[in-house]
Amino acid sequence: MAFFHWNSGRTARAFEKATAELQRRAPMDLTPEVRLEKAELKGKELALSLTLLDEDADTPEVQQSQGIHLLKTMLTKGWCANKDLRPAINEGYVISVTALRADGSVLTRLSVTEEECICAVQGDVCVIR
Repeated sequence: MAFFHWNSGRTARAFEKATAELQRRAPMDLTPEVRLEKAELKGKELALSLTLLDEDADTPEVQQSQGIHLLKTMLTKGWCANKDLRPAINEGYVISVTALRADGSVLTRLSVTEEECICAVQGDVCVIR
């Protein structure tokens, strides 16, 4: 997410600005398969609602769990490697995602925390839940 520009010592304001920008742009397509519906800041949690537009969101549960694990792994690695986001995550900020099916029902909820960033950096040493 290119909306985050880290400014040391101003974590709350940076997250407020980023959230406001995401709210202004939503709904918006992030990829052909994923649309950002809304973003809101709840204390130290940036809560994102995403709709998975791909028809595979309604596949059998085993395939869904593999897809959800892949989504979480990609988000975690991407956000934890982001030089603008990582300092905020290290300060206790959390990015949470509610993934919705195209019909609006909840597919899954996941979050990225400092602990999971440490796991992502260490690779296979930790299991990303």
